[in-house]
Amino acid sequence: METALQALRSWFSNSGEVVVGELHGDCLRITRLAVGDEGRAVIKAAVSFTGPLDFALAQKQFQKIRGGKKKKFILTFGSSHATTLYTTLNLARENPSAVIDEAELDNLISQAMWKFVDRERPRIADKMAVSDLDVVLADVHVRGIRIDGYKVLNPIGFTAKNIGIAFRQTFLTRAASEFVRATFPGDRVELIGEAGAIAANVSAIHNDTDLMVARVARATTELFVARGRGCSYWSTLAWGSENLVAYLAAEIGVSKTTAEAIMTRYFEGATSSVFQKRLEHILNNELFLLMKKITAAAKRAKVSKAFIHAPEAFPVDLIQGAPRGLPHCPDFQRFRDVLTQQERTDNLSPVEGRSTAAAAEMMPLYLREWQAAPVYEPLERLVRRRVQWLMPIGTRE
Repeated sequence: METALQALRSWFSNSGEVVVGELHGDCLRITRLAVGDEGRAVIKAAVSFTGPLDFALAQKQFQKIRGGKKKKFILTFGSSHATTLYTTLNLARENPSAVIDEAELDNLISQAMWKFVDRERPRIADKMAVSDLDVVLADVHVRGIRIDGYKVLNPIGFTAKNIGIAFRQTFLTRAASEFVRATFPGDRVELIGEAGAIAANVSAIHNDTDLMVARVARATTELFVARGRGCSYWSTLAWGSENLVAYLAAEIGVSKTTAEAIMTRYFEGATSSVFQKRLEHILNNELFLLMKKITAAAKRAKVSKAFIHAPEAFPVDLIQGAPRGLPHCPDFQRFRDVLTQQERTDNLSPVEGRSTAAAAEMMPLYLREWQAAPVYEPLERLVRRRVQWLMPIGTRE
């Protein structure tokens, strides 16, 4: 059975490209990957647009690169347009002594998926602020199979009391779903997911512990929790990187535009050490508020570690460890430390220059998510057939 990693390298070796689209609430980024040294991916080009997500603009940008070499696509969305759930459906059998066959498995999956979607759809709709009818199942991937707790590649032919199937399921808003259908060949879309949930899942795998990932955007911070074999969106905080700029502007009595310019010089290392210390003291006051909000959420979620993922121009290095005056807070860590440098370069060549550095931040995680599990093709075909009525987006068969 070919692994996703082997499939990736095979695709690259046949002159194919992988295009990663990050369609988030305040940014659109398109990154093109091709084969590089030692079979690793290399970033050929990256283009980004800031501002509210515009599907018409996104479609035009993707259409510019659809020609030429064969392409596969990885698409990640922000939490207002996508919900990715990592769940395990436990299917109880009526006759445990009978051998499992395809007809029984087909029936069990159909019933379980119906109940799951029926139960989760209202919550997902509320989270994405759309009606139940505008929640569309866009992608289903089988991540693992167990019979009576033991891992197998295919349950057919075994006897068991229970069958556990671990899924990654992604739901999109109807607007996002229609954008995908209109823009991409269905059989070339390899992965559709919610960026924060993917980040939390890969983080949990590499840390072997329950944790929270906080994704800082311009106006908000989205929280995701991974525990056990499950992972999903938790909540959104009314705090974003704009708060930091506004606080700095108020503290030193300048406009927000001037405060942004000061922050830019700070990140470029173009300030004196004295001014840098003064600035960091000011920023720490506002960052403490963010850490306080995350701490409250971490307590409710009962996790002890929090990874902070933030835009390029954000002082994430100031958020580490356990700050004074904040008891029982989680262990704050930088998101870039989820993977070691070796792990980050296992499937992606190191990058140089600021233009590709931001794009490279999430690429190793997206590639690992694609490569993470064996491809259970027979079972995935069965699952997709049973949920076809929920999936208007064509995906690989």
